[in-house]
Amino acid sequence: MARVRADLGECMRAARTGIAFAAAFTLALVAQADTQPGSLGADASAANLYQVTCSDDGSGPPASLVVAVQDTAPASAPLVSVQIQKGSAARNATDAVDGDAAFSPQVFVDGGAGVYDVFVDKSDAGDEGFVLSFQCTTGAGGTGSPTGTSIFPSVEEVPLLPLAGWLALAALLAALAPVRGASAHSLNETLDADAGATDLIQIVCSDNGSGPPQSLVVQARDNTPVAAPLVSVQAQRGALLVNSTDPVDGDTTSSPAVAVNGGSGAYDVLVDKTDAGAESYTMTFHCFTGPDGTGFHTGTSLTILQDQ
Repeated sequence: MARVRADLGECMRAARTGIAFAAAFTLALVAQADTQPGSLGADASAANLYQVTCSDDGSGPPASLVVAVQDTAPASAPLVSVQIQKGSAARNATDAVDGDAAFSPQVFVDGGAGVYDVFVDKSDAGDEGFVLSFQCTTGAGGTGSPTGTSIFPSVEEVPLLPLAGWLALAALLAALAPVRGASAHSLNETLDADAGATDLIQIVCSDNGSGPPQSLVVQARDNTPVAAPLVSVQAQRGALLVNSTDPVDGDTTSSPAVAVNGGSGAYDVLVDKTDAGAESYTMTFHCFTGPDGTGFHTGTSLTILQDQ
C-alpha cells in the first residue's frame, strides 16, 4: 500500500510538472512571435494600419491572432496602443511604460484563417517609435502552435487635415444643426473595467437625398467617472485609418474630429481605452457629401457589432 501511495505521489508530481511545462511551452511559442518596427509622426492622430493574414503553413489551421505593442524611443508623453479586429470582434492593448523593454499585454481575436486588421496609434501629439508583435496560432486564445503568419503594411502615418482644415471642420460641425436642420448623431456607451475592452461599431454612409457621401467624421468624449484611462476612437475603411483621443476625462469637450474619405458604404469604428478601469463615453459621427467632412450632411446609420 505504501508503495502504491508513493507511485501515486510520483504520478501527481509528474502531472503537475507536465502542466507547468505545457504552460511554459505555450508562452514560449507565443513569445516567438514575428515583429514589425514602425513609427508614428508627430500629429496626435497619426495611425498605422496593417493587415495580418493567418494561414496553415503545415503546423495546423489557425484559430487566433495574438498581438502586442512595445513603445520604443523616443520616450515621450504619448502612449502607444494596438487594436486587432476581424469581423465583429475587436480588442485593444496599450503599452503603459514608454522606452522600456516590455510590451503591452497580449490581446487576441479568435478569427480563424484569413485577414485581420491591426491598428497602431497613440494618445497624443509627438513622434513615437514602436515594435508590433504578432503571431497566428492553432489554438483559441493564442494557445497551440504558431502557424502561418504574414503582414502587409496597408497605411503608415496616415496624413490628416492641416490646421486650417480642422478649424473649418470644427466650424462646420458647430454650425451644422442650426444651419442645415440635421440632428446630431451620437452614441452613449460604456467600456467595462478590462483594459482590453473595445466597442466595435459599423457606420453606414448613404445618400438620403442630400447627395452621395464622400467622408465620415468621428470624435469621442470621455465622460464620468473621471478615471486614469484615456478614451480613443478609430475609424477605418479599406486602407484608410484615423485615430483620435480625448486628452481630458469628464469635461464637456470631445477629442479632435477626424475624417475618413471612404465614400459610401460601411466603416468600422472602434472605441477603446488606454488602461484598466470602467469608462463611459459619447461618440459623435456624421457622413458628409464632401471630403474631410465638408459639403452637406447625408445618410448616416449605426450598428453595434461588439459591446464590451
